[in-house]
Amino acid sequence: MSSLPVRELARFAAAGAFITILYLALTGALRVAGAPWWLAIAVGYVIATSTHFVLHRTFVFRREFALSLGQQVPRFVAVVVCQYAVTTLAMTWLPERLGLPEGVVFLGVAGVVTVASFIILRTRLFH
Repeated sequence: MSSLPVRELARFAAAGAFITILYLALTGALRVAGAPWWLAIAVGYVIATSTHFVLHRTFVFRREFALSLGQQVPRFVAVVVCQYAVTTLAMTWLPERLGLPEGVVFLGVAGVVTVASFIILRTRLFH
């Protein structure tokens, strides 16, 4: 990255905030409607992740892309799966080893994963 992409960072943050609200609202609404947790989480995750991809492609990283839509989708799925795996492994391992509360560790892990994701998405997927 030659210069700080301030506008892209702002759009990335806005998209992330919107997706967080969407995911929580969908999952919560499904639970209130009586859906089991596994279904509420699955539906919320699929809809939020799909919406997140569209927002990245049309709002966050607005430009001509080197990769086609067909090349971007599987890479985006790989990034999402890696985010989940890294976060889960870190949260399973780090709190006890660092001697810190889970909430503190989660904030740190989420921050690192978010920054890494922005860099990967900007340089390898939506470039």
